[in-house]
Amino acid sequence: MNTMFNIGRFVSAMFYRTFFRFSVTGLENVPKKGSLLILSNHASMFDPPAVGLSIWSRPTWYMARDTLFKNPLAGALLRSIHAIPLNRGTGFRGGYEKVKQVLNKGGAVIAFPEGTRSPDGTLQRGKAGVGMLMYESRAAVIPCYIQGSADALPKGKNIPKLLTKMSVNFGPAVDLSDIYALPDEKQTYQLSVDRVMDRIAGIKKFVEAR
Repeated sequence: MNTMFNIGRFVSAMFYRTFFRFSVTGLENVPKKGSLLILSNHASMFDPPAVGLSIWSRPTWYMARDTLFKNPLAGALLRSIHAIPLNRGTGFRGGYEKVKQVLNKGGAVIAFPEGTRSPDGTLQRGKAGVGMLMYESRAAVIPCYIQGSADALPKGKNIPKLLTKMSVNFGPAVDLSDIYALPDEKQTYQLSVDRVMDRIAGIKKFVEAR
């Protein structure tokens, strides 16, 4: 891992722990090597770094909308922490091939199946495009639920609510072998991502009941 990546993750970790009473559970479920997709709910701009900084055992990549890269300084910073530009105008394929390259080399990618931030923190249905990535890469899939980010900085707000409790919660790998035996088509992709969203919903229920 490069120096900028480590520095960025350390600074982010200190920020989250200081201002959001940040915690992580289920880290033992995250493989330390091999192709890996970490699929999480998405309700806040705080979500991508929250998941990434939770995993210290290996570097992670994630997708960010390409407009964030237009500023040369911001673009350089985002690339240094392994952000992959996503062109929403071309749909999921805007960053698809780059993500596949990372996975084919045994890397770990963080993705958000809902496609965009939930307006109120409730789980939305996952997009078939993420299911296609799962189907074609056959990477291990770890479900993840972020609690509290919708309260800290919900969609449409620019000023965070500090001292909000936030946690990242990883579940066991999702077995998709039966779905992967089905035909290579959109319906199959949707079935796979629906199963992952069901697992995320299960983690959410467990976390909120504690």
